[in-house]
Parts: sequence; C-alpha cells; structure tokens
Amino acid sequence: MASGAEVRVVAAIRVPLLRRSPPHLEQIPLSLFDVWFLPQPPIQRLFLYDDDGGGGGADDYFPSLVESLRSSLADAVAVFFPLAGKLTYVPSTGDVVVDCSPSAVGDGVAFLEAESDGDVRALSAAERHDVPAFLRLVPSLEAPELPAPVLAVQVTRFVGGGGRGGVAVGVAVHHAVADGLSFWRFMDAWSAAARGRPSPPAPVFDRSAIVHPMAADVARRILRKVTPELPLVISIFVSPHRELVEANVATPRHDHSPSAVADGVAFLEVEVDGGTPARTPTERLDVPAFLRLVPSLEVPELPAPVLAVQATRFVGGGGGGGVAVGVAVHHAVADGQSFWRFMDAWSAAARGRPSPPAPAFDRSAIVHPMAADMARRILRKKAPELPLIPTANLLRRTWERHVVTTLELDSHRIGHIKNRIAELDEATTASPGTERRPRRLPSTFVAVAALVWSSVVRARASRQPDDGARAHLVFPADCRRRLDPPVDAAYFGNCVRCCVAGAAAGDLADAHRGVLHAREAIREAIDGFLEHPMVEAFDAWIDAVAALVRQPGFVAVTASPRFQVYEVDLGWGAPSRVEFASESLPNGMVAMTAGRKEASVQVMATLRPEHMEAFRSQLLYW
Repeated sequence: MASGAEVRVVAAIRVPLLRRSPPHLEQIPLSLFDVWFLPQPPIQRLFLYDDDGGGGGADDYFPSLVESLRSSLADAVAVFFPLAGKLTYVPSTGDVVVDCSPSAVGDGVAFLEAESDGDVRALSAAERHDVPAFLRLVPSLEAPELPAPVLAVQVTRFVGGGGRGGVAVGVAVHHAVADGLSFWRFMDAWSAAARGRPSPPAPVFDRSAIVHPMAADVARRILRKVTPELPLVISIFVSPHRELVEANVATPRHDHSPSAVADGVAFLEVEVDGGTPARTPTERLDVPAFLRLVPSLEVPELPAPVLAVQATRFVGGGGGGGVAVGVAVHHAVADGQSFWRFMDAWSAAARGRPSPPAPAFDRSAIVHPMAADMARRILRKKAPELPLIPTANLLRRTWERHVVTTLELDSHRIGHIKNRIAELDEATTASPGTERRPRRLPSTFVAVAALVWSSVVRARASRQPDDGARAHLVFPADCRRRLDPPVDAAYFGNCVRCCVAGAAAGDLADAHRGVLHAREAIREAIDGFLEHPMVEAFDAWIDAVAALVRQPGFVAVTASPRFQVYEVDLGWGAPSRVEFASESLPNGMVAMTAGRKEASVQVMATLRPEHMEAFRSQLLYW
C-alpha cells in the first residue's frame, strides 16, 4: 500500500455494552501507575491479514466478516467493560476516573468500517514502515478534553491492488486504562470470542489491589503535574531531539540575500461563510474558528520564512462584509514590541501616513561578555538537530524525520546471540587453571535488548563519537507479581515500572565487548527492580525518569517478547503482520514482541536515517 492509497470510511457505528457494569465499579479511579499515562499517546496496534477467509474478498463475504467482528467485540467488551466507559475528571476530589455508569457507557465503542485501494501484501512484506499508510488504518483516539473515550476500532477492507481480499484491523486504547499486558489480554479475549472459544480468566479492575502508603495522594500529585489544566489534557510526546549537534555549529543568521528574499512574503486571500467571530456576543473564544483565520507558519526545517499574512472576507451570515486579517511572525526574529512596531508601520503605510522611526536590526547592540558562546549553547539545547526545528506540533509527527523498520530474529539467530554473549563472558572472566563453569545463557529479553542497545549506541557513535558520554536504556517491568501483596495476574490496568540501565557510551560502542557491557547494565537494572519493585517516592522517581529520557544517548525498549501478538486470530487465521502505528515514535524507540515464527522475536526500531543501516547490520549479523 503506497502512502497515497486512499482510505474511505464507509460506516461509523457504535458497539453497545451488552450488560451493566457492577455497581461498585461504576467509577474506577486511576491508580498511581495509571495517571502518568493520561497525556501520553494511546496504544495503537495494527493487524494485517492477507486473507480474510472470504475466497479472495468476495463482495458478499465482507459484511458477514464485519458483523462477526462487531458481535465478538461486543462479547469481549461486556467482560472488559471499562473499555466502553469514559475517562472523566471529578472536580470535587481532583481525581480522574474511568466512568462506567450507564450514562457514560451508553454511547458504546466507536467502530469504523473502511475501504482501501492499497495493497495489504505489500504492507505486510515491507521491512520499512509506510507510516502514513499505517496511520490511515488505525482509528484516532484524540482526548484533548475529558470526558474522553478509551477504545476505538477500525476494520478496513482492501479492494484494490495485489492485496484484494485482505483486511486490516486497527485498535486504539487509551494508555491511562491499560498497559501492554492488559491490552493483549483484551485482544486474547476478543480473539476467543470471534472463534467461539472459552474466554480467558476474568479481568480484575479494582485499583485498591495496588497498595502504597499514600497511593491516592501520590496519584493526585502526579495528575496535577502531568495534566495541570484538567479537564483539558495536553498531550505530551517524548521529544526525539536528543543528539547534540556538532560543537562548531554557528548561530543561524538572518539571510537577507537576493536569493533568500526573492520569494517575498506569503499573502493568502480567503473567503468564509458566516459572521465574524468578533461579533459573536460571548467572552469565550471560538479557538478553532480563530485559528482558521490566521496563516500557518510551521517551521519544521531551516531555511524557513518569518512572515505570513491572511486576509479573510466574510460573505455570509450576520457578518457579511466583515474582514479578518491574520498575521504570523516567527518569534525568533521579533518580540511583542517589535511586532507591534511593524504593525504600526504597516498601518501608517496603508493610510498614507508618515512612517515611524526606522527600525534597528544590528544584534551586536546587545552586549554580553560571552554573547556568541551563550547563544550557541542555548541553540544546541533548544534545537539540537539543526536544520530541523522542534515545535509542539512537529513532535506529533516524529516519523517524518526518522526511519521505522521491523526486523525478525528467528530462533537460530537468537540462539547465536545468546551463545556468543556467553562465550565472550567466559573469555573475559576465565582464569588460567580454574575449572570452567557451566555456561549461563542470558534470557531472550536480556540478550536481544543488550544487542539492540549496543547496536543503537554504536550506530550513533559512528557519526558523533563521544566516549565520555553516558547512555541510558529504559525498559518496562511488570510489577504484578512483585508488589507486596502481589496483584492478581489478571489485573487490568497499568502495573509496570520503568527500569533504567546506564553505561558509558564508549563501552557500549565497543565492537567486541559492547554487548557484554549492555548485558551487565541491564542485569543490574533488573536486580534493582527485583529488590525494590515499588518506589516509595513514586512521583519523584517519575520526575527523574522523565528528565532522563530527554538526555542524549537515550534508548527505550517497550513491549515484551512474551506478547504473542501473532496469536490474535479473529476468525480467519493468524495475522500476516502486527505493528505499532503511531504519530509519536521517537528516535531511539524499540519495540520487541514475539514474531511470526516459533520462538522468534520481532524488533521494531525508530532511528535517524543515517543510523538505521548500521543498526540493522549489527542486529542481523553480529
């Protein structure tokens, strides 16, 4: 499926909740594990099926397939009833809850039916992600304000290309209500319902199962920190701008050369139906309407314009004849006073009045003993990937600047990695005359994570070597069995904690021993988690991890090889491809799940284009 393939939504329905929620669980408060994820991107997973079981996609088969998916989804949601609820803010307590009351679940779950002209087989086979195509196959679950839904589903039939007859199922779940394990348990239940199989063990939703001396207070403190404007939820995305630019990068200069100014200034002339927003008798701003009246000045990469103007005529409604003038100026070239002096000059020119005093542009007028050095330091901090510029909107489309690739390590390759790590360990620790110890192989997760981490660091170091830098790996650990008292294995919600491994970047980039250094650091992080699975100063610990992920050299491994993602059979066999589909896949994010083949591991990695080939070679051929 090429990026330009069209996806058309042909039906949008609601899947109802078949039974009422238990009265004592009509409001489920978010736990201290849940609240951190409230402003985070949703869990969005895409399941591609080359064959829908309909004999090549016969037109009369797809409606029955959709009906089967809808009815089995209703059966699964009846058990996982919070997924039909809404995340809701309770002002009286300051809490956010999953509202499962009859009024909240009455809308049911959004279910979209769509068609695509793309080729499902091409999508399934490609190593490199066609991210725009993937994103069109999963439903949006935007939650800018509470109350907000927590589940949406989209099923897309491929009606053109070599993939005719294939189906894509996209699922989005709000991360504040489920971690990865919970998500896959729900998918197992849906899969069982679709095939008429017995349901897995019933989920547990009671958040009081997580015991902490100040659980409610800690959850509220974290909530105030990550979503200070409730019920508004400002989505946060981990910034991908982590590698510092070279030290000799100069401060960008304003280019006034003939070639730079030849394009002039963008001036848009627009018409809109309706009255002017200014004439609406209300103090509350219609922000979406206002935004449509000003020009965009998105600056994702230099060189970039610094001024745009839009003139809009209102041709309908009570505001006929009204005009709006929208002006956008890049803040890097002007502060508020400078902007209004420009507007005064424009106003004077428009009325044929004398011009105000001429502006001064010489930056050397600002005297500081280390002005140039300070400007460069700030520049490296605020825009570390020049000529790319990090902006709030841009962070939601991180894939545009990175390559997302999926690789599969079969059981033979994984065995080779484990044995080679063990051999290197023996060669390093063996002493002359001592009896050789039985070979101790690392676990699949530790072996693959160690190779992934060292491979990313080594690929990055080929362009920006810095032996003195510190590199960090963050990965999730399931707390269910480790808490005191333990939480039921069927607990549905977030119950994971981040483990942090750290090592010198130079050690990790070593061609021979880098994987050993990574393995040792990961093992130490796991040992620390096993000793203290619950951090008492939970909110302070979250602050520390949040600061860490913004540091250069950061890598995040998410999901788990234990997630049997290719066992999600919705009635016509195993999927041909299961993938993450998100606008916010930051540089250095790696996802590991079970692969298609027995005992294999699927590795999805997001990296800068210049680093991906070195990473791929190391992962597949080390």
